[in-house]
Amino acid sequence: MSLSDAELAAAAPIEFEPPAARTLRDRLIVVVLIGSNILNMFAVVALSPAIAVIGDHFTGNADLGPLGYIFGHNGGGAMVAQLMVTLLGIGTMLGGPIGGWLAARIGNRNLLCLALVLFTATGVAGLVVDAPLAFLLARFLQGIACASILVSIMSTIGERY
Repeated sequence: MSLSDAELAAAAPIEFEPPAARTLRDRLIVVVLIGSNILNMFAVVALSPAIAVIGDHFTGNADLGPLGYIFGHNGGGAMVAQLMVTLLGIGTMLGGPIGGWLAARIGNRNLLCLALVLFTATGVAGLVVDAPLAFLLARFLQGIACASILVSIMSTIGERY
């Protein structure tokens, strides 16, 4: 069974035009999207080796507040170090829906900028803040920022590519 010339012409492969040359802006967008996504990993991995030192720093701290009453002033430092990772995860879980809602309201680019500023501010708070509850609040907010960064990146990738 052979095909006629009309059938062969109809079955010919479709020729695609080569994509337009990417501009510098398009290339920078890809770099920002990939580079910002790495921050989510650094939020946990960068502080993991220092958990014991952070626990020692907060052990015996008079500013433990309710944590001192619950876990004792000597055991509170270890609990702060463990809650540091836990509250980041809880903030990430709660920050996903918050980030999605904000992305719909203010846009992906504005959300990404806002979340990167919040991530930076809460990361620097670990250097400045000496009160355990403020430190844990900063880690919780950093988790929300991590989720918002991820939401804005994935939404931008979905829209552009």
